[in-house]
Amino acid sequence: MASISQGTTFSFGGGSVSEVTRVTVNQQWAGQSRNRISTAHLGTPIDDPEPYVFGFKPNVIDGSAQVDIEYLGGSSVPVGSSGAISLSGAASFSATAATCLSCVINAAVGDVVKYQATFRIPMG
Repeated sequence: MASISQGTTFSFGGGSVSEVTRVTVNQQWAGQSRNRISTAHLGTPIDDPEPYVFGFKPNVIDGSAQVDIEYLGGSSVPVGSSGAISLSGAASFSATAATCLSCVINAAVGDVVKYQATFRIPMG
């Protein structure tokens, strides 16, 4: 059964926000991966199958997860600040260390103030 994300809250560095509108947690592996590497070149005949080898290509991801959170009201998160982060509700996630990479504030006449914060979380 699908979960409804209503009621999801997040906290960072001791402060909490209850009006979260969107959360994205992107976790990626930072190791080596065995990828198929094409060895085709301009001299490869069109009707030949694509030549390839399997090799190790370093993964450029630095071993961290990225968390994007959009929320209403509250206050901005200082860029460069670090602390524990947690999500609770239908979407749950926590880490003991996170650093704020960016915080964007959107405010318009007659509209609710909206924030979008991006955090980096070291993995491993």
